[in-house]
Amino acid sequence: PLRRLIRWIEGVFIILIVFAFLIGGTVAWFWHAFNAAGPLTDEKVVVIPKGVGIAGIAKVLNDAGVIDNPLVFKLGARLTVADGQPLHAGEFKFPTATSARGAIRVLIEGKAVLHRLTVAEGLTVAEIYEEIGATPQLDGPLPPPPAEGSLLPETYFFVLGDTRGQMVARMQGDMTTALADLWPKRDPDLPLASPKDAVVLASVVEKETAKDDERPRI
Repeated sequence: PLRRLIRWIEGVFIILIVFAFLIGGTVAWFWHAFNAAGPLTDEKVVVIPKGVGIAGIAKVLNDAGVIDNPLVFKLGARLTVADGQPLHAGEFKFPTATSARGAIRVLIEGKAVLHRLTVAEGLTVAEIYEEIGATPQLDGPLPPPPAEGSLLPETYFFVLGDTRGQMVARMQGDMTTALADLWPKRDPDLPLASPKDAVVLASVVEKETAKDDERPRI
């Protein structure tokens, strides 16, 4: 009986050793796969839809060629993403050869791709609305046109999914802020009764010329 017990203990010990090696090998393989360079040969922009979850994100990234093992990505995300730390939806740029771990970092940081809309000075509201409407990265309909001169000509940065209504509201808010800042600094001898008069005059001058040295004379 004693020899049998010893043999049983030895067998159990061997099984535990084999099991430990298997677990250690699996962990080592996973960690290597999680940190290994991914298949991307050039940086790539990918849109992650809202509400798809970790499995859905893994499929999107795999279909886009960012990762080549969705299971590694899913396990890595569940093991490394802290509670309450979301993987953001949106439009993101993934670097060349980004690993599964690197892809998760991109989505945690949530630095979405920025698009740019430049509104030139001197454009009418109708012309500005035409440019906003023709910007495919903006969503939704345009609101009713505001008064002439109420949209600030400027370069605006936005992310995929921002709405056209939000863009118009930003332009109006920036114009209000700009006028509030510039109006008190005006030359008191100018024949302008209100900020609106200043906007009208500026629009007239801008329509006449785009050359800085000609504006004072006009």
